[in-house]
Amino acid sequence: MDAIGGIERSPRRSSTGLEARSDAGLEPFTRLATRLLAAPMARVALVDDVRRFFPATADRADQLDRHRAASQTEALCQRVMTLSEPVVVADATQEPAVVTDRAVSELEVRAYVGVPLFDGDGSVLGALYAVDSDARVWTVEELAILRDLAAACSSEVQLRITASRADAAREEAELARLDADQARRRAEQARHAAADARRQVERADARLELLARVTQAMTSTLDDAAALRRMARVVVPALGDWCCVDIRDGDLVRRIAVERHGPPLPSTVTWRRQLRDAVTATPLGAVLSGTRRSVLLDGDVRAAFGDGDDALARAQAVLVDTLGGQRAVIVGLRDRRGDPLGAITLACAAEAAWSSDDRMLIDELARRASMVIEHARLHRVQRRASETLQASLLTELPSMPGLSLCARYRPALEGVDVGGDWYDAFPLDGGATAIAIGDVMGHDLAAAARMGQLRNMLRTLARDRPSVPSELLRRVDRVADGLGVEALATCVFGVIGPAGPTGGARRLRWSSAGHLPPVVLRHDGTCRLLDGSDDLMLGVDPDVAREDSEVLLHPGDTVILVTDGLVETRAGSLDDGLTQLRRNATRAAADALEDLCEELITSMSARANNDDVAVIAVRVDR
Repeated sequence: MDAIGGIERSPRRSSTGLEARSDAGLEPFTRLATRLLAAPMARVALVDDVRRFFPATADRADQLDRHRAASQTEALCQRVMTLSEPVVVADATQEPAVVTDRAVSELEVRAYVGVPLFDGDGSVLGALYAVDSDARVWTVEELAILRDLAAACSSEVQLRITASRADAAREEAELARLDADQARRRAEQARHAAADARRQVERADARLELLARVTQAMTSTLDDAAALRRMARVVVPALGDWCCVDIRDGDLVRRIAVERHGPPLPSTVTWRRQLRDAVTATPLGAVLSGTRRSVLLDGDVRAAFGDGDDALARAQAVLVDTLGGQRAVIVGLRDRRGDPLGAITLACAAEAAWSSDDRMLIDELARRASMVIEHARLHRVQRRASETLQASLLTELPSMPGLSLCARYRPALEGVDVGGDWYDAFPLDGGATAIAIGDVMGHDLAAAARMGQLRNMLRTLARDRPSVPSELLRRVDRVADGLGVEALATCVFGVIGPAGPTGGARRLRWSSAGHLPPVVLRHDGTCRLLDGSDDLMLGVDPDVAREDSEVLLHPGDTVILVTDGLVETRAGSLDDGLTQLRRNATRAAADALEDLCEELITSMSARANNDDVAVIAVRVDR
């Protein structure tokens, strides 16, 4: 054997049937690798007796310099082919083989994952690898995807080798004047081998495509039941004539999906009731209880499912009697601790069968379905926790003589139901009422925590030592800075107090820290933005000067404070949103205060961005 670069070559390596130039038959594998692994570049490297060449490359020119990246991956590619096993590098700066004689700052490639390519005899043909310009951890799933692509790519190269051998056989027959029948037989064998190799490639491509479709269907929703129903629709009829999905919830079982290839299902099969005591002697019961990871049934599926008297056995009997099937496989769904989550049942006719590759694909689908269930349940727990946190942070409005108060909060449309918007109102000494609204950057749990800190500071300082609104905001800014509370926030703080010793008129004195101006809706239906100083937001400069503004409120007048999520849109300007807010407020001027707030939230929500929204309104009683 000769050796080039430390890799032992077989004599037939020179007959790969491939040239050094780009090969259209291998380019789909590199394109799939870049798409499925979200990598900037993927490449096929092959070796023969005298050279290493790259017949297929897929890259994004805006992210990587192809020539520099190829140069910097030579050592890693060499290692894949030398070891005949995958090589995974999360950060190339930690790899001496990569950084030797090259400054780290010059590295084009930071992350690398490569899988060897083999011929039919198990000899190394080359490697399929993907790279990234940033350091990253390659997941087990990504490595499995690259292995599948490498297997399909190996089959394609083996097809070329087989075709090359067929050509050699024909040349040998011609030169040696072999019997024509013998030459035809050899050619026929070569054609059959080529056809078999092509079918293997096509089947591998089909499995990868199905896996991608199922993954996309399941990950496009946070509802695990909806995700698994979509999965069942995708796998039928590709993996079976019908598919059934059961999920455990404690000692209960819910059948959430039944799909078949053919006419619609009868109502006796599509039930979604809950079943108790799911642990039975049936194969499904064994998988649901966790005593079996999977069960393969062949022959009399009806009898194998069991004839017990429990609800689960009866349900399975109805399912098989209605849908039929001579072969079935039941695969368990398990969480990361190995506890059972449910089961997927697939069935097919007697003439159909699952290959070992099909079984591996079904197992992978079950693993991904398990992750979907776990993620959905975690999301529900986080959502309930966020709702509880938000409820604890939003103030219960006080009852103040001569004033009516109402507030509304709507979380962002995406993510957990908690954010950085807040409103507040509380009594001050002397019969005055403090009102506030603010917006901490972000709409997640961290923003809510910072919001709670600022809200509590403002409340405490306002109650501890009465001061004008501008001075209070300065104190809040200084205290937050001194305590290391890093929160950029806008805020309006105002105090509503009697305008004189008698009468129902009130005076609003307020100060704004970069927030939207208050809106006053007069008792006669006119509506305007209040003029005042728009000072710097909180969290930037604790020593910045701030100013106060005042306005007189008559009986029937309403002051409205909102956060920017109500009026900002991607399509329109902020001024357009404020104009629409005044119009909507004017239309609802005669409504009760609760109806006014609800109308503002409802009418403005259609044009708002995916952002938190808070509204607080105070009306002077007539």
